[in-house]
Amino acid sequence: MKTGWARRWGPLLAAGLALGALVLTDAVLKTAQTAGFRPSGAQWTITAHDAGAFVAALAQTREGQDATKAFSEFIGEFQRKTRIQLGIRPTILRWRVWMGSRLVVASAPEGLGACVRPGLLLRAVEGCRRLWEGPKNPPFSYAGWYYAWRQGFLIVSLSKDYVAAVLQDGVAVRHEGRRDALHFRHFGPGEFQISVQAAPGLPVSGSIRARIEHKEPPLTLPDSWSKRPILALSVRKPADLAEAARLLAPWFDKACPDEWKRLIATAWDRWDVPPLSEGWENGITEISLALTGIITDSAFPVPTLVCVMRGTNAASAHPLAAIADNSPAYPAEWGGEPGLRIPWIGSDVTLCLGRAGSDWLAATREPVMAQWAAERREGDPIEADAALRLYWEPAGFTMRQIAQHAPQWKLLNFPALPDTRRLDPLFDFVSGLGHVALNAQARNGILAFDGFLTQPVPAPNDANSKKQK
Repeated sequence: MKTGWARRWGPLLAAGLALGALVLTDAVLKTAQTAGFRPSGAQWTITAHDAGAFVAALAQTREGQDATKAFSEFIGEFQRKTRIQLGIRPTILRWRVWMGSRLVVASAPEGLGACVRPGLLLRAVEGCRRLWEGPKNPPFSYAGWYYAWRQGFLIVSLSKDYVAAVLQDGVAVRHEGRRDALHFRHFGPGEFQISVQAAPGLPVSGSIRARIEHKEPPLTLPDSWSKRPILALSVRKPADLAEAARLLAPWFDKACPDEWKRLIATAWDRWDVPPLSEGWENGITEISLALTGIITDSAFPVPTLVCVMRGTNAASAHPLAAIADNSPAYPAEWGGEPGLRIPWIGSDVTLCLGRAGSDWLAATREPVMAQWAAERREGDPIEADAALRLYWEPAGFTMRQIAQHAPQWKLLNFPALPDTRRLDPLFDFVSGLGHVALNAQARNGILAFDGFLTQPVPAPNDANSKKQK
């Protein structure tokens, strides 16, 4: 009886135990205390605790579904090339089986690369390759890629130097937060980190080193824009805007062609802008600077800017009035209030200074100044030391303009772009994302922020729909 049972079920039981042992071994091999390795000189990293979980969760969101439809052509082309090159069609299940859950992508002077934690299957294939090819020193190569192993992690790159750098002095990357989140960290000056969760609205949180002080009164300017700008940054004082400019300067320097820098420097010298008087910022309790558009019919894109300075004594002289000392200035009127008009570059850049209620206003074009002076709003209070708003609809329109004019502007050293109509799905997708809403609190030299990347644009409520008098 027992012998018959053993003969009938023994092989099946043994196979089940063997399969269970393989599955357990695979899971153990894919587990690690760290997320992976990066070169010691990495400029930035992207880390996923579970890359498959993030992609799967993102695919369930409206943003993920819209992106899949918008970029179906590009996604299909990527899958086809990957299948031809590696022999594996990229899917979430196949990624988890072959590569595991951990993922670290890094950029360094040596190049761009990735680090994963494979399981039993890929290690078995690699073991067979090593037996077949015989002893070799890493980095190894396959299908144009270089790779090597370190403490159970697989480092992969198109750059042999990248792999060698990780082997020589690679730095362990620690785990970051949620399984369904992607974590980006930038190193060096202006170091910051940001985590994006794969959930409706794409919740985001992070921090950046910044010399901004914490104060108690709430900000009221962040959501006071009646007509949505492309981008608006609201802080408590002009020095905070200067700190933001300091943090953005290295990025601008990289993106801005040398020809633009020369033109900007020449124009600034010609304008001969005098220094502002001492204490000019006194009375300003919060300030917001917004990008409302760009002018495209010039040698380089000219931004259209609006600045609102909310203060305790708007009836006094405009804080920027001293700029008119070395430039021709003409009296003007906006919203029934007196102001100044200072032409700099014809109609493209005319500095307009005015006032509306308890706010001082400044804009770089007359039509824009007239619009913002007439449609100013109160704004709901926000408990924050800084607030960022980016509206994707005007941003998508501006991206389309930039793509069309990039060759003549020599933008980012691109000699030419493909037919911009191929990029229409990208611009349409971006335009439908709503808006970015980030609020930040300052503590001990760190600006910690949270919010959403794709929040619906709210309709003006009763409080915001009233013009401030």
